Amino acid sequence: MEKKENEVEIATNMSSGAEKVENIGERADAKAGAAGAVNAAGGKAETKKADRRAEKAKRAQKKGEQKEKAAAKKRVDAALEKERRKAQKEERKAALKAKRQEKKLQMEEKRRAHEAKMAEEKAARLAERRARKELLKNETKAQRIERRQKERAEKIALKKQKREQEYNLKLERRDARLKAREQRLKDRQHRRENRRAPGFGGWLAAVISLGVVTLALTAVVTMGAFDMAEMNAAMSSAYRGTLYELVGIMENADTDLSKVRISASPEQQSRLLTDLLLQARLAESSLERFPIPAEADAGVTTFINRTAAYSQGLLDKLRAGGTLSDADLQKLESLYKTNRQVRDELNRLALAMTDKDMEMFLKSAKENEIGKSFQSLENLTVGDGEEALEEKEQGVAEEEGGITSVRAEELCGEYFSEYGVERADYAGETSSKEVPTYNFFLYDGQGKQIFAQISKKDGALARFEFYEHCTDKNFDLGSAKTIAEEYLASLGYENMSAVWVNENGTLATFHFAYESDGAVFYPDLVKVKVCETKGKAVGLDATAFLKNHRTRGAVSATLTRSEAREKLSDRLNVESSRLTVVPVRGKEVTAYEFLCEYEGERYFVYIDADTGEEVMILSILLSGQGQILL
Repeated sequence: MEKKENEVEIATNMSSGAEKVENIGERADAKAGAAGAVNAAGGKAETKKADRRAEKAKRAQKKGEQKEKAAAKKRVDAALEKERRKAQKEERKAALKAKRQEKKLQMEEKRRAHEAKMAEEKAARLAERRARKELLKNETKAQRIERRQKERAEKIALKKQKREQEYNLKLERRDARLKAREQRLKDRQHRRENRRAPGFGGWLAAVISLGVVTLALTAVVTMGAFDMAEMNAAMSSAYRGTLYELVGIMENADTDLSKVRISASPEQQSRLLTDLLLQARLAESSLERFPIPAEADAGVTTFINRTAAYSQGLLDKLRAGGTLSDADLQKLESLYKTNRQVRDELNRLALAMTDKDMEMFLKSAKENEIGKSFQSLENLTVGDGEEALEEKEQGVAEEEGGITSVRAEELCGEYFSEYGVERADYAGETSSKEVPTYNFFLYDGQGKQIFAQISKKDGALARFEFYEHCTDKNFDLGSAKTIAEEYLASLGYENMSAVWVNENGTLATFHFAYESDGAVFYPDLVKVKVCETKGKAVGLDATAFLKNHRTRGAVSATLTRSEAREKLSDRLNVESSRLTVVPVRGKEVTAYEFLCEYEGERYFVYIDADTGEEVMILSILLSGQGQILL
């Protein structure tokens, strides 16, 4: 029984185990089906992702292709634009080159025409000089005396005519100013009288108006009227002040002449002569303001100009290292004695002259005390001695083959034909050993002054200074250089090269040196000053050229430029170089010029082309006054 029960239990257990096995199998199948479904769903999702990635890659590829196309198009457009700009640049360059070539041809044509004109004028002058020389060679002593007297008479007559014209013009201007001033005062008085009603207020306004007029004219007038008598009194006081000023200037000149004639120190002599030159200029200015007829003060003016010119000549001599000779001291002694007499006469006139004398002089410049005094001054300053000196100067000039002062004055008219010169005053000569000159003061229609020096040897323009006011910059530096070059060409200078410029405000000073065989000759230097307001030359200094220029042999150099460059300091940066001839210790040395830079500063360094020695260094200083060589 027990065995059967156990068998039933075993069967039962076995049945439940089979069920379990079946259930497990079903669950496994269900799980496998679920897993298959999941796998199927995952595979579908992966496919979608792959499709999206492929689509995205396709869009990126398409976008890249479009971007590449745009970049390629941009590169092509840039290349085309570059070619277009290059073509335009070439066109502009060709046009500019053609313009420059045309301008160069025009300048060349102008230069040739000018050279032809200068050659014609030179030939005419040469023919005139030969004819004159032939005439002088064949004329007798009586004819020579007659000719000189005739030339002097013509010169004096011309100067007298010019001075008379100038004096008449001065009187007309003075009368016009006086009339205009009188009319303005009358108009002003009339307006003030009509501005208020009659009564105490109107009377007070008239008194105040007259007081203002009194202060303006520095004369004492009473209330009521103003006429020419009061104006003449005011003018008389002003001219008296001018006379006192002139007396003081001549006293200063007397002191300078007294000291310089006994001085043995070149430094002291230079200081005294400089002050004497200044006093002469001041005296000339004061004399011009004094209402004396031009012919009445001709001798005094000539004496003052001669004193100024002689002082300048002695200053040049001292600056060149020379000393005053016995002849120079004798000339200073003569000037001192004449100046002392002029000073004493002016001082006597200033003490004796009354306002009435001046008023009488304004009406008639002859029959009065002042006219007589200036006639005495003429007798003191103009005499046979000066004429004899002029005769001697002319004779020496003719014998030595130079030019006379009369010819020099004619040349002034030729050199300054475009400057509107209306008057030329001879101011003596400069007795320089290098370039002796005749000196002149020239005046244009506006009273502006030109100081010119003409070489006594060949009539060349050695130096001039035009006292022109230059305020606005209407011409650039390039245009100013062209003006300077054209001016030099008009004077007959050839093969000149601009080597330096110093621009100070609206004045540009160009340094030109003679150039030959590829070398620049610094001893043959000409300076030209150009006013950038007017666009004209206002200064020249050709004394170095006239002194040193000559026919030289070919320029030779032992060292090459590269070998000379190796002699420079390693610190220097070379910007440019050229072969030059420079003055060194009184000798001309062939040297290579190097423009160098070191720590922002620039230098000119000169290396001897034969020995390699560093012979000179010039420092370029930039200042408020422009660029300066030191």
